[in-house]
Amino acid sequence: MFLTRTSETVDELGMSSVAVKDYPNATYSGFLKRLRPVSDKAYPKYMAMFFRGDYFRKTVTNKAVMTLRASFNEDTFNDISVVLPPIEVQRFVGDLFYDIECHSRNNNAICASLEAMTKLLYDYWFVQFDFPDENGGPYKSSGGKMIWNDELKREIPEGWEVTRLGDLISYNRGVSYTGNDMCDSGTPIISLASIDRAGRYIPDGIKYYNQEYPSSKVLQPYDLVMANTDMTQERAVMGKIIFVPDIFDGDILSTHHITKITISDELKSYLMMTTQTDWFHKYIKGFSSGTNVLGMDMVGFEDYMLLCPSQKILLRFNRIIYDIYANIFETYKENFELASLRDYLLPMLMNGQVKVGKVGA
Repeated sequence: MFLTRTSETVDELGMSSVAVKDYPNATYSGFLKRLRPVSDKAYPKYMAMFFRGDYFRKTVTNKAVMTLRASFNEDTFNDISVVLPPIEVQRFVGDLFYDIECHSRNNNAICASLEAMTKLLYDYWFVQFDFPDENGGPYKSSGGKMIWNDELKREIPEGWEVTRLGDLISYNRGVSYTGNDMCDSGTPIISLASIDRAGRYIPDGIKYYNQEYPSSKVLQPYDLVMANTDMTQERAVMGKIIFVPDIFDGDILSTHHITKITISDELKSYLMMTTQTDWFHKYIKGFSSGTNVLGMDMVGFEDYMLLCPSQKILLRFNRIIYDIYANIFETYKENFELASLRDYLLPMLMNGQVKVGKVGA
C-alpha cells in the first residue's frame, strides 16, 4: 500500500493505492510512502479506504506543511488514531470498495475504447475519404470521383462543399463566476476541468454553481460546448468541442471559459470530431493569446473553412456517433452511481453506523 507523502497541492497529499500483485523488480518514487501491516489485524484494502475517508483527509489537510510542495512528516502520520473493526469486517468492506473501484476503471477503459473508435471512423470517412459509397464500398479506394478545391488546396469528394464556419454557427458563452459561487452541491457546471487534452469529457471535472442564472445559459444533453480559454501555454484544450453529457437530471450550465456552439443537427457530430484533429488544433492555436490565461479570438474560429460532406453521409455518421455516445453516457451514469454508493456507505461502515454480519451467513 502506498501514500503520497508530498505533492504540489494539499488535495493530492496522502492519497492511497494498493498493489494487488507482486512486482519483484519494481521500486517506487521518493514522493510515496510504502505501508505494510505488521500483523493480521489490518487488511490493506480496508486501510486504503480509510486513508480516503474524510477523517484522514481532513487530518492531512490540517497538518500539512507547505513550502515549495505540500508534505506531511512521520510524526503527523504516527499520531493518527485508527479504529479497526474485526478482520472479517475489514475484508468485506475492503473487497467491496476495491470491486467498485475496479468496475469503475473497467468502465473508463470501455469509454476510452469507444471514443477511440469515433476518431478512427472520422479519419476513415473524412480524412481518407473512404466513407461508404452507393454500393457499400470505400468511396475513394473504390474509384469515387474527387475534384480539386482551390480553398483547401486539395482534392475533395464530388458534391462536397467548403463553407466558412461563421456562416454555419451561433455561439453563447457560459456563466461568469467567482470562487465563492462554487460549492459541493447545486447546479452542475462544465468548466475547463471538464475537458481533457484529447477533447474528451472528464466526469471528475464537474463543479457546482450556487447562484441564480438566466435560462439562456442552460444547456441540453448533446449540445456542443467548446473551450475558449486555456491555462496552459501549449493551448492543449483550446478550441476543443465536446457533447454536453446526458447524465444529469436537472439543469446544467457552463462557465464563461466555455462557449456553447449552435449548428445544424446533421453537422454537430462532424464539427465536434473536426475540432479534435491535429490540423484544426494547430490552426486555432494561432488565434489565442494572453499571459497566464490564454483566450481565443472567435474571429479565427468563425473564419475556419469547414469541409461539409453530403447530407446523406453526415446523417449516417451522426447516427453512429450518437449511438456510441449514448453508451458512453450510460457508463458515466453507472460510475456516478457507484461513486455515490461508495461515498454513502464508506463513512457509515467505518464508523460503525452500518454493521456487517458474518461473511457467508
